[in-house]
Amino acid sequence: MPSRKLLVTDIDGTLVGDPDATRRLAEVLAALREHVILAYATGRTLRQCEDLAANPHVIQPDVWVTEVGAAIRYADEGPDEAWRAKMAETWHRETVVQVVAGWPELTPQSAIADGPFKVPFQIAPHDAALVLPKLAAQLLEAGTPARLVYSSQRDLDIIPAAAGKGPAVQHLARRFGLGLEDVLTCGDSANDRDMLVLGGPAVAVANAHAELTESGLPGTVLRARAGFADGVVEALRHYGWV
Repeated sequence: MPSRKLLVTDIDGTLVGDPDATRRLAEVLAALREHVILAYATGRTLRQCEDLAANPHVIQPDVWVTEVGAAIRYADEGPDEAWRAKMAETWHRETVVQVVAGWPELTPQSAIADGPFKVPFQIAPHDAALVLPKLAAQLLEAGTPARLVYSSQRDLDIIPAAAGKGPAVQHLARRFGLGLEDVLTCGDSANDRDMLVLGGPAVAVANAHAELTESGLPGTVLRARAGFADGVVEALRHYGWV
């Protein structure tokens, strides 16, 4: 195993969801910390991640990738200012809020789910198919090109066009001087797809949503037989990291 690798895992439904599996993954990761940079990539805001600090079976990461890849924070350095500047280039949060106000099908999520570069809503699947293409066009016309990430058949996150877990992982790989072949990505839902299809080692855990597994994932993505964090352990073994 090379001297350094990068492990990027989603939180809800992957890292957490089965406490025993989370504990088993923590035991494996504890033996790898010298060689593996650990990143958690999530749709949560950093504030929503506070509960993980109190979980004794969750190893604290080296990097937080939050707001569906719109924000990056290093445990030892704080926010990635270069990434923040890139997100801010064409993002006008107030415009997003104003445009979305014209769509009653969208229900705002709780205030704690709001982020500087993420405006979160919920929308039913039958409405999403009709609303989202029109909403994206409206935002572009209003001068705020945005990415609309719909997952779990309910959650809509509106983020900057340049954001996403995939672009954030590519940014981290460049920052740490790693090729994508040394980056393992792990997830369970549609908002993980763009990081799983980068071409490097990747795993969709066994409990992954159909929206992910039926989206035409390439054969390079391991379909784990184990669920939640056990699927991450399975991938670590499959790719020879342990």
